[in-house]
Amino acid sequence: MENCFGGSSSYLGTNKFGLARYVAENCVSATYYADVDEDGYGDLSQDSIACNLPIGYVTDSSDCNDLNAEINPASIEICNDIDDNCNFDIDEGLIIYTLYVDADSDNFGDADLFINSCLELIAGYVSDSTDCDDLNILVNPSAIESCNSFDDNCNLIIDEDLTFYVLY
Repeated sequence: MENCFGGSSSYLGTNKFGLARYVAENCVSATYYADVDEDGYGDLSQDSIACNLPIGYVTDSSDCNDLNAEINPASIEICNDIDDNCNFDIDEGLIIYTLYVDADSDNFGDADLFINSCLELIAGYVSDSTDCDDLNILVNPSAIESCNSFDDNCNLIIDEDLTFYVLY
């Protein structure tokens, strides 16, 4: 086995300097990837070609966020609007809930104002979309109908089951 040296030299003013690197003749170089977060997965955009694995590098380049050890191809997807497992899908495989804005805080939401989320509870949102007037806390499906020429309980009937008197 024969060894060789490679390097370069340069002149800077009156100073001379050189750089040499010992390379074994039977060296087979490979590409390695920086693993900044030390999770065992490297960053495809930060590579190094070397004969031996450099410190801080790995052979796997599939990390999609090399600054966070919790995000890598082996991670389990959690509800956080992030691709935790580097498969280009966000929050996949999780239960998605449709939640409705509850502007009047009566626990009934507006069917026209909703979000889809893997979180089951979000402040200001409810899972019930049956409020017919989400700006009035006195109007919702559990309200008691009152004589006011308005549908208080959201059943599409105005002033039902009320006794009307004719006054003379």
